Amino acid sequence: MLRLLAIGCLLLMLSAAIGAVRAADVTARAIISPATTQVGEPVQLQIEVENARGRIMGPDVSVDGLDVNYRGSSQSQQTQLGTGGFSSVSKLSLNYEVLPKREGDFTIPALTVVVDGKTLQTKPVGLKVQKGASGQPRADSNPAKASAEIELKKKNVYVGEAVPIEVKLLIDERVRVGEVGGFELVGEGFTAQKFPKFDQQRETRDGRTYLGVIFRTVLTPSKAGKITVGPCEIPFLAQMPRERKTRRRGVFDSFFDDDFFGGLGAFAETQRYNAQAPAVEINVKPLPAEGRPKDFSGAVGQFQFDAESPTARVKTGEPLNMRLRVSGEGNFDRVQAPALVDKAGWQAYDASEKFDPANELKNSGTKSFEMPVVPQAAHNQTPQFAFSFFDPVAEKYVTQKSKPTPLVVEGAPVAPTAPTPSPVTIDATPRPAAQTAAETKPASVTVPLQYELGERRDFTPLHRRPVFWMWNGAAAVGAFGLVGLRLLQRDPQQKRAAALN
Repeated sequence: MLRLLAIGCLLLMLSAAIGAVRAADVTARAIISPATTQVGEPVQLQIEVENARGRIMGPDVSVDGLDVNYRGSSQSQQTQLGTGGFSSVSKLSLNYEVLPKREGDFTIPALTVVVDGKTLQTKPVGLKVQKGASGQPRADSNPAKASAEIELKKKNVYVGEAVPIEVKLLIDERVRVGEVGGFELVGEGFTAQKFPKFDQQRETRDGRTYLGVIFRTVLTPSKAGKITVGPCEIPFLAQMPRERKTRRRGVFDSFFDDDFFGGLGAFAETQRYNAQAPAVEINVKPLPAEGRPKDFSGAVGQFQFDAESPTARVKTGEPLNMRLRVSGEGNFDRVQAPALVDKAGWQAYDASEKFDPANELKNSGTKSFEMPVVPQAAHNQTPQFAFSFFDPVAEKYVTQKSKPTPLVVEGAPVAPTAPTPSPVTIDATPRPAAQTAAETKPASVTVPLQYELGERRDFTPLHRRPVFWMWNGAAAVGAFGLVGLRLLQRDPQQKRAAALN
């Protein structure tokens, strides 16, 4: 009886503890730190969302006179024990960088945050911006030590031609450069791929060495005429070198003037800058209508085409999977499967395709096709294919044809023979209707698929279900109770030994 009473008490305590664990309400608030700054000195704006369990959509912050940019998120979680029991608190911080452009008192308005479909609002926060120190670089200015430019390999191109383009940022080598990027090419009448990862290289101009940050992509004009590409603004983070103050030189100054010690404390705080790349103009010419092949699909570039057969022998009516390859440099997105030159005695089907790029810009590589072709008559060579494209260097259309290879086509289509009817013996004896129906029933019956609809299942992982922790907690309490009772209950032999002692 005592054992059962102890187990019951422990179960009641566990139930009370589990019931005390609660999830706090979802809240959101805005914090700006510090609340006072100078022109050009960035501060941090955080939107703290507590106890968020679902998807969070952060707001776009826009305030006149402030440059606000999203810088990522951070998350933390902790469990606290209070008067009401255990409480689990999770915090997700949406971090923004606020860069003042002018002095004054600013107010960041109430911001809307959507958490798993629920709309929350923060309270407005204030920011006081004072006049910056004289000579301090402004964050929205382009420092004299940085410049940007747009370079095109060709200024006279054709519609559909893939033209490599570079956007280059040049920064004085003495400047420490941080994050660079987050810009787009502005203009109409062309399409451009996303910029892959950038490259860095040193470049000397007018006797000064610069660090060049180069972004490369491919631009494809979509209409004829004059097209303007740009301008574009390249943002970057950098630390500008500080000028050394003139002072009386000491005995050890020649030693500490070494480059190793000169870099310690010689840079200002990290600032955000923008470099403007001027616009460039290109002349786009239309593709000529004269001499355009019928199978021209819009491919512009310099290509090579070949075809091969996987076998030299095939039967009539069996597919022959021809392998077609187009390699070179150009707009591979407009390269389609080569066409069959002579369709007599052949039946061609849709081809599968695969592109293997040779560079990150994807304007060079090999596009492979596999086309099933079925011979319908006797042939002594593989079918011939043709691929047409426009060569912008030669400024004319080019049609390349594959070279047929020997092929043996065996057999000819065989017409299906009619089945010979077997003699039928007519029995005039009358039979019951049930027996007649049984005899006319087909030998095999195809049973359709049947679906048994049951109750809906829950696919939540077991360790996230409350019942899992409740039963495990009960088992743990029971185990501890048995151990406690075992310790409290003493063996009768031990009691007698203690009495004798």
